[in-house]
Amino acid sequence: MFNELNPFIRTTTDEVFSSWEDVIKTLPNKLDAPLEFPVCDSIIKFLRQTVQSLIHEEMSLRKCKNCDRYFIVRYSSLAEYCLRKVEGTNTTCQEYASKKTYKKKQAANPLYQVFATYYNRIYGRIRRGTLDKDSTLLDDIKVLHQEFASKYDEISDENDKEMLIQEFTSSVENLIK
Repeated sequence: MFNELNPFIRTTTDEVFSSWEDVIKTLPNKLDAPLEFPVCDSIIKFLRQTVQSLIHEEMSLRKCKNCDRYFIVRYSSLAEYCLRKVEGTNTTCQEYASKKTYKKKQAANPLYQVFATYYNRIYGRIRRGTLDKDSTLLDDIKVLHQEFASKYDEISDENDKEMLIQEFTSSVENLIK
């Protein structure tokens, strides 16, 4: 029974084990040894051996949600994206997907949109030279946004959210002046 489930563990003479005691005696010697595969004479045998090897090493196959290619995950990992590079970029599918979901989440947030508008306005002034490069306005507006973002997430009423956005806008305007 054991040999049917795991054909990789055999005796030194390549015989089938007859009992669990034989397996227990032989197993410590086999743990550090690399797996040995017989020669494949068909694609079916090759696939079977590959799947058995994945099972033996507690791995599984997943399809990447970004590039639709298969990748190997260890144990019961929840990974949905592979570590291959995305074409035309220097980032992996995991990094690319993380940035994509973050941007999508932020694009739906009205408070973030207001923050981005003012942040870009201040950054443009610094680049043009109308505002000093050592100005702390960018850091100040980031801190202000973080404070208001935590309040914004706690509020459930839409009218209260609009009032908070107006309050954020007036606070930023006072900061810029």
